[in-house]
Amino acid sequence: MPPRLDSRSSQCLYPQLDPGARTIRLLELSPADFSVLPIHCQLVEKSLDSSLSYKALSYSWKNGDVAPDAAIFCDSKPIYVSVNLHAALRRARAPSETVRIWVDAICINQQDDAERAYQVGMMRDIYQNSSEVIIWLGESGLDDDMGDWIWANMGADGDSLRSTLGNPNVMQWFGDERDIPKLKAYFSSTPGEETALRLGDKRCDIFGTFCVLHLLASGVPVDKIWHLRHVSYSTGIVNGLNAIMEKAWWQRIWVVQETVVAKKPLVYYGNMCTPWRLFALAAVEYDTSRVRDSLEGLFSQLKSVQSLMQFTRSVMEIESTRRSWEKLEPMVPLTVLRKFRSRLATDSRDKVFAVLGLIRSWGTEKSGQAMKGITPDYSVQDYQMFFKTTELLIRNTRSLAALAGTLRGNSGQSSMPSWVTDWSCSPTVNEHIRVGNFQLYSAAYYMSGSVALHGESILETQGYLVDEVQYVGRTLEAGQGRNKARLTVLEWQKSLPIFSEIVEGEYTGRGPLSTAFWRTLCSDLEFVQYADRSAYVREFRRLPEQVTKNEAYERWLRVDEQPHRRTSLIGGIWVEPTNSEMETESKNAFQYLLECASGGRRFFRTRKGYMGTGPVDTSVGDSVANWLKTLTRSLSLQHSNPKHPFHKDPYALRSITVQSYDLFGGKRVGFLKLQAEVTNAAGESLPGAVFLRGPSVGMLVMLIPDDAPLASHSQIKTNAGLYDEERYVLLTVQPRIPAGSLAFPELPAGMVDDGAASESGEGKFAGTAAREIYEELGMEIPASELVCLSNLSAGDNEVPQGDEEEGLASAMYPSAGGCDEYIPIYMHERRVPRGTLKEWTGKLTGLRDHGEKITLKLVPMRDLWREGRHDAKALAALALWEGLRREGKLK
Repeated sequence: MPPRLDSRSSQCLYPQLDPGARTIRLLELSPADFSVLPIHCQLVEKSLDSSLSYKALSYSWKNGDVAPDAAIFCDSKPIYVSVNLHAALRRARAPSETVRIWVDAICINQQDDAERAYQVGMMRDIYQNSSEVIIWLGESGLDDDMGDWIWANMGADGDSLRSTLGNPNVMQWFGDERDIPKLKAYFSSTPGEETALRLGDKRCDIFGTFCVLHLLASGVPVDKIWHLRHVSYSTGIVNGLNAIMEKAWWQRIWVVQETVVAKKPLVYYGNMCTPWRLFALAAVEYDTSRVRDSLEGLFSQLKSVQSLMQFTRSVMEIESTRRSWEKLEPMVPLTVLRKFRSRLATDSRDKVFAVLGLIRSWGTEKSGQAMKGITPDYSVQDYQMFFKTTELLIRNTRSLAALAGTLRGNSGQSSMPSWVTDWSCSPTVNEHIRVGNFQLYSAAYYMSGSVALHGESILETQGYLVDEVQYVGRTLEAGQGRNKARLTVLEWQKSLPIFSEIVEGEYTGRGPLSTAFWRTLCSDLEFVQYADRSAYVREFRRLPEQVTKNEAYERWLRVDEQPHRRTSLIGGIWVEPTNSEMETESKNAFQYLLECASGGRRFFRTRKGYMGTGPVDTSVGDSVANWLKTLTRSLSLQHSNPKHPFHKDPYALRSITVQSYDLFGGKRVGFLKLQAEVTNAAGESLPGAVFLRGPSVGMLVMLIPDDAPLASHSQIKTNAGLYDEERYVLLTVQPRIPAGSLAFPELPAGMVDDGAASESGEGKFAGTAAREIYEELGMEIPASELVCLSNLSAGDNEVPQGDEEEGLASAMYPSAGGCDEYIPIYMHERRVPRGTLKEWTGKLTGLRDHGEKITLKLVPMRDLWREGRHDAKALAALALWEGLRREGKLK
């Protein structure tokens, strides 16, 4: 959000800059003591070159505060800025000298989109050329303990240890031996009773947190830091770390570039200041300890299961990029965009613009010329920018890698094509690591397909149908810990065709089934880590093909031999039981590998026996795969059967164009409108408009009065007694907008969708039928008690050969000329007291929160042909029931 000032002040403060002169504005803070308000400053124009001396501010406009904006006086004119920015300027101001600083919100005319665009394009150089980048996390809070009691305890000696470097507004940390006096002062003191009472249990020991980070940065293992293990100190220190990490700066995307390119980044929290390097080295040490040592028990007792991990992840996300930048390593555009996609920006276009400065090259065209990249342009709408970015990434990578991972959020209301990445929505945890490892694979070997863009909506490409998903397991929730993850993995393992304590048998691909399973869990990768003060290596490598046994996985899967293992409290200190360091390291390494490869995903198995992990919306036998499989099978019969009417001039599927789609739940593709091009050699085409919606189920539910006699089989066979029985059919009456009706009578029915995602085969349809009967009729019927009339009508070896070869489902196709939907009909009948029959008519049912407004109607079976004449399901059910009764297949 820009600072507030009137248009007249804006014209005076922001005279037009020359875009070709590389001119910037700098804010000069007038000298004043910290207590003096208001802040006075002035804007000056300077040419951006190596001789220019200034600081640059990296900050978040808001920091969770709701306080009204505060005024500063720039060139004697009031400018209203956020409380957080005001605090940063006040802290950066010096008592005896002018401080020259660059602040984006003030130094750029935020009302001028053209100036904003080209100044944003210069931001990399602005931060890179600055003498110091002030990383302003935020001002200290009411519960923050900044260590004032330490200096009070030390008396006159305390002032000499503050290391203010001439600025009493700041306490300087160095990250080296110069900090030792501060450490000694802290570790040899305790807060007085007054301080303890004032801060209470909410105390955030910021000074203690800086001391602990210094120890970590010096190479002290986290489990050897006494103050983290002692109850009296640990809670305040962890609260302090949480307070630091909860600042909005860590979530913003612009701060990445500002920190990565900085020559001298300094972190400020209240009056504390430390080099960014201290944070980075502390994160490296903790990250190494996390894999090497068993820390889960210790830190769960300290109420900080995620605190140090969040600190490490947030710091190293930037620091690893910073080290690559310093080594002049190439920044791959897609990798950079993905890595920082979870960060926030007020303007969604900045999710792309904010990292452009880190990309030195967008690659080359086929002609060998440099590919033109993206430049900041705030006159372009966000969806246009995202389209352009995705298109350019496809060209840059010469692949469809940009389409992997999370493309859009949960709303499902995007006006962009489905293949365009909405960079404003956040990905799943560790997603950038998983998709970043795609470069390690070559599933297509040297095959390549064509890609064509039609207008600004249709991306035409080629694909390969591998198989159909038959089983889907539950989601392996990210960050749930080893014990819960182990239970999920064991459930996945039980789904395999051959299962015992150790899975045996051969995999569909090749090799032992057990090997294929654990290699699937870790995406066929191994994790390698090495870190010290100068190097930070964390990488994934492909497992050698000959490796069939993974000891790390076996240790990870094994239940601890000490089932009652507990972290103990002895003398106020948390003590961990001893454990084999090598075994612990391998367990933790595999846990991390599993989280990166399969966290937030679901295990699946295909009909042919292939296995893998997929996104949470992976479902059994999706409609596109079913339709394409059936069509492909039917087309193949032209060649194999000489009697086929198209044998001499067979038709072939040339292309499939997706024309439109609907999303269910904002993520899962629901309905698809396709155009299939099916032609023969003569150029003759078949109608190919296809509406894909997948299968449904229909339910014929009959009620028979408990005192009514049933007809004999001989009567039924001669049609004499087919309708002499007294039985009633339940119909639903509900709005059906596509039919133009608000009161459409029909058999109960429902789509087979994610509700049956983990089922397969007949169980999937029967389970759906049982659920629909419960939801629409209010009757609870076990799926095992339902009779599938469609399957009964097919019988054993009684399906016409043509139907069997084509693989059509045993079901009714209500609109085969335009839709793939097929509906197997299920039946259930039950005897009920005669007096309860009238209770069914007019009964209101359905899932109201899903828009279902259903009224039940009870009709005699003999009248179903008339009452259900508009409903193809009812007529099909009636025909099946009559035929099966005459054939004696139904009692």
